[in-house]
Amino acid sequence: METTIPTTGSLRAKIKSLLATTAELRKELSSNNNNGNTASASASTSASALGVRLDSALRLAERCATARQSLPSLREGFDDLDVVGTDLWNLAANLARDRDVQHLLPHSGPDGVSNRTRNLHVRLLAFYMIECSQQVATANYRNIARLLKVALKAARQCVDEGELHWANSVLERAASHRERFKKIAKDNGPDAEAQLASQSCGFYTIKMLLHWKQGNHPLANNTFARVTEDGMAEALSQPHVAEYMAKALFEIGNELFKQKSYPLAIQWLQRAFNVLDKVEILYLSEHGSELRLSATHNLARACIKSGIQENFKKAKNIVDIISNEWPHRLTTLLLRLDLAQAEAPEDVEAYCQIVRQMIDVAQLTEQTFKAIMGRIHVLVSKKAVRLACGCMDTLINKRLVLLENDEWLAQAFITRLWATVQDKTSREGDSVEDLKSLLDKLTKQLSKPLGQTATHAARILLWKVSETFYLQEKYDLSSIWCRVALHKVFDRSGELNLAKIARRVIMCAIQMKEYGIAGEIFNDMSEAAKNAPLTRLLMFKVALRTSDEDLAINCLEIIAQHPDSDHRLLYTCALDAQEIGNRRIALRSLQYILGLAENSSEVAAKVPVILRSTIRLTMTEIENTRDARSHVENLCSLYERALKYAKKSRKRPHAAGGTRIFDTTELEWFSINGYNLGLRGVVEWTPAITLRIFTACLGFTELFPSDIGAAKYAEITHRKLCLHYLCANMCINIARLDETIEGQLQHYVFTRGHVEGFRKVYTDWEGRSEEESKDMRGKFDKLLPFDFEGATKLKLWDELDQLVDEAILLDAQNSFALEYIADIVMCATTPQTTALNVLHRIVEHKITVQYNDMQKLATWIRWLIQFSLSRDASIVETLLTQAIELAKCADPDNRYSEAELEWLIATTWNKSIDFSCVSDTVGAKRFVELALSLAALLKSDVKLKELQGKLLDAPS
Repeated sequence: METTIPTTGSLRAKIKSLLATTAELRKELSSNNNNGNTASASASTSASALGVRLDSALRLAERCATARQSLPSLREGFDDLDVVGTDLWNLAANLARDRDVQHLLPHSGPDGVSNRTRNLHVRLLAFYMIECSQQVATANYRNIARLLKVALKAARQCVDEGELHWANSVLERAASHRERFKKIAKDNGPDAEAQLASQSCGFYTIKMLLHWKQGNHPLANNTFARVTEDGMAEALSQPHVAEYMAKALFEIGNELFKQKSYPLAIQWLQRAFNVLDKVEILYLSEHGSELRLSATHNLARACIKSGIQENFKKAKNIVDIISNEWPHRLTTLLLRLDLAQAEAPEDVEAYCQIVRQMIDVAQLTEQTFKAIMGRIHVLVSKKAVRLACGCMDTLINKRLVLLENDEWLAQAFITRLWATVQDKTSREGDSVEDLKSLLDKLTKQLSKPLGQTATHAARILLWKVSETFYLQEKYDLSSIWCRVALHKVFDRSGELNLAKIARRVIMCAIQMKEYGIAGEIFNDMSEAAKNAPLTRLLMFKVALRTSDEDLAINCLEIIAQHPDSDHRLLYTCALDAQEIGNRRIALRSLQYILGLAENSSEVAAKVPVILRSTIRLTMTEIENTRDARSHVENLCSLYERALKYAKKSRKRPHAAGGTRIFDTTELEWFSINGYNLGLRGVVEWTPAITLRIFTACLGFTELFPSDIGAAKYAEITHRKLCLHYLCANMCINIARLDETIEGQLQHYVFTRGHVEGFRKVYTDWEGRSEEESKDMRGKFDKLLPFDFEGATKLKLWDELDQLVDEAILLDAQNSFALEYIADIVMCATTPQTTALNVLHRIVEHKITVQYNDMQKLATWIRWLIQFSLSRDASIVETLLTQAIELAKCADPDNRYSEAELEWLIATTWNKSIDFSCVSDTVGAKRFVELALSLAALLKSDVKLKELQGKLLDAPS
């Protein structure tokens, strides 16, 4: 491809366009610098357009500069380029300076291009415009030197910013300018030659950096070698040249050190050190001195990191050099630490000695404090906890306390504590005593307790150590560490934390059976902490183990009445008391839990379990107590309370799914166990107590759902009948023994209620077997007289006939209901008419069914005749006739009583005399005949003749 040779006209046209574009760019760049960057959309668009125009102008300037060198005959018309280029160069310098102050250089502009990169492009544009303004071929010494200097600055910035393409381009031009400079330097005296050497050194420095960044390490090495080959050693003796070269060498070595290429890093850092070492230290700038220290420091570090023994010796020499120049500098001490660790990793004493020296001589700043703390962590990692803690104690007592820097003091103290607790072997030795000694010193030296942050962190660490020992059942050590946490230096820890730690000490004392210590800790607590439920729980345990029932009861009361009380604490008390064997306190605990059920749904949900536990415990107490009256009363109350909760449970579900607190299983337990207890109470306890238990059990049977199945329903029904029967028996017994009229009547009402309950269930009940049915009929047969007796006591005369009818219907073999009813009628203050009617019906029924107890029947007949004599003679005559028939038909084994017959004969005889007295001959004759018939039934002939004689002498 042929190269187009530019013409004078086209070049001048390009330069004119370049000047116009540059003027606009300079105006816009100055405006942006004054207004600052903005993140708006319009600013982004403007910045993007600026970047495009700047790149376009830069490439145009490059072409113009190239074309200018191919037209050597042109010498005029380029002055404006020099003026504008110089102005742009200065603008770029100002932009960089301003943006450095504003911390904007590292950031991207609105178009995504970094400000540093845009500033570089402005500087490159300025360079090409300045170069284009000069006729290089005929330029003088000063212009060539200026061009070379500008080119090197632009190239170095290109390398620093990673614009390697532009760096290559500029260095090519710088190389040509350098060659021209060499040709004319000799003719311009020693100053020109010195300047050439200095600029050449800068040229090779930039070229070396460029090769290294391009990844061509051999060429970078060769470029460095060219410095000495080209006779620039004298130039390197100049401080600013040496610093320039050393900075580049250090950059390469430092980057290799970061990449862990330690042999190469040593090579390049050694070069940087050698370059600076040839200059007297006094002549180095402040930056040069720091660069020399950094290069030396990194060289020593690279030697240490390499792990090679020969390099260790080299590092030791370097460290010695640094120590002579900067003996108390932190970096020097850090190097000595790194070297000591590399040479003898196991020699922690030597390492610790250097750390102590750092603590003694280093000026404490944020950086030095962090460095010291980091090296102390290294000691901890080496298991030298004792030494680490000693260093920390020195740092705290000698340095930090005097500074009164709360943040550093807190961090150091927490690290000290952390180091102690990290090492398991130090926890059980003298470490606690050392820690206490440190805390005592802090208390004396500090004007106030440790800050909240330090206190909180310390308490957490101490708590974890204590908890670890507690779980390991090393209660003495756990208690010791908790007592450390209670030190006065931690007074800012807060009431709740203090109470928590004190409770841990009490727990340890309980486990170690040192109850006196527990009491001391408790007495030292604040009132609020003392009355906390958890504290009282622990003191409850202490009270049980010291047989202090008053304290135990007091603790229970406070736990139960506390607003934040938890029923689980009371349940724990109950379990602990039961485990100790104090059933009385266990019962008291469970009773307090039941007291919370009204206001706590969580407790209410567990009421069945609590009640069952309480009932079992109460029964155990009854078994082991001579005077069990109060416990029996409590037992009745428990069943009544259980029934109350069960009724509430059946009214509303406990959970959204419909689960009830008292389900069928719970009802079954309370019903069966209560029934068995009641049967025991029949023998051992009073009827009133037994009645209460039976009544509660009866209530449970009423709560069973209807869908429990036929077999279970039959079982529950049978139990319900038995309970009604037993309750009726208890009620009638209490009514008969009660000394008050009111009490008697009340229990007669209860009796009739239970009989009625039995009657209702019995009416619809079908026995599961013939034997069971027979048993229930027998029970009902026994209950009817109770009902009849209650009705007579309550003077419910109208109901007696119905009861007699029911008894007659139920009457069967071995039934005694009618006999009891008859006895009741004869003994009660029943109206005579009612009594006669009832007894007459019973007699008629018994005569009809051939009653097998003739003696009982004869008594009833006598009673009826006796009460009917003055009322109705026809009834008496009928009864006498029935008596005669019964006596005639009686079995030999079931005869009519002779005494009864004699009474009937005498009564009939007397009645006949009564008729005679009133001139009722017919009546007298009938009764005489009846008397003769009765007399004929007597077995004794003597008696018969005697009676017949009297009757025959009777009036006709």
